[in-house]
Amino acid sequence: MKNLIFTIKLFIGILLLVACGGGDSGGDGGTTTTNTGGNTNSGNPTTETPTPKAVSLVFPEHNTECNEGSNETETTSDVNFQWNMAEDTDSYEIHVVNLNNDEELVQTTSNDNIDLTIMRATPYSWHVISKANGTNATATSSIFNFYNAGAAIDNHAPFPASVVAPDMGASIEMGNLNLVWEASDIDGDIVGFEVYFDTINPPENKIAETSESSIAVTTETSTIYYWRIITSDSNGNTSRSAVFEFRTN
Repeated sequence: MKNLIFTIKLFIGILLLVACGGGDSGGDGGTTTTNTGGNTNSGNPTTETPTPKAVSLVFPEHNTECNEGSNETETTSDVNFQWNMAEDTDSYEIHVVNLNNDEELVQTTSNDNIDLTIMRATPYSWHVISKANGTNATATSSIFNFYNAGAAIDNHAPFPASVVAPDMGASIEMGNLNLVWEASDIDGDIVGFEVYFDTINPPENKIAETSESSIAVTTETSTIYYWRIITSDSNGNTSRSAVFEFRTN
């Protein structure tokens, strides 16, 4: 009888040992560990890269003649483009556009200035795009126009007009609207504009000659319209804008 009681107690002890010790952290029992989030992003949040800021352009100044070129030849000169460095920015992409032929020069630097070789006696526009490592976000500066000086001349041609409204490529409601543009001239002697407005590109239909910088037009539904401006000064110099376009709904 004593042996039977001992055997029963031993058996119960083994059952209790298995029940209480089967979850041993030694790992041989095949237990599964659940990640409670201690190593997830909520525990270690990822810092987002700040969006770069736009620069302020310094030189060449807007609507001026640039007379500070170096290494001048009969046709070209080196101009030092300058801007104020922007916050949260690692590099700067400078765009310089020849307004006579729309050719664009693009260069990248981490500095706040760069020397570029451009044509003399030629109007240009320029702007800078700020970029940062770790993000695709960018910031674009304002656009400056300038005239890169050549041989001394008495009068300069106007800068090509730029669009104000409708925005380039905009989709707008049909009906009556105003075409609005802006133009400038180093000599300040702009006298008028020729307005071309059409459904073909480039536009051939001259709809007005005006001294104003806007004109009313009527549009139809589901149509793409193209327009451009020819600017004239008091000395007979002219400039032709790019072709602007918009579509109606």
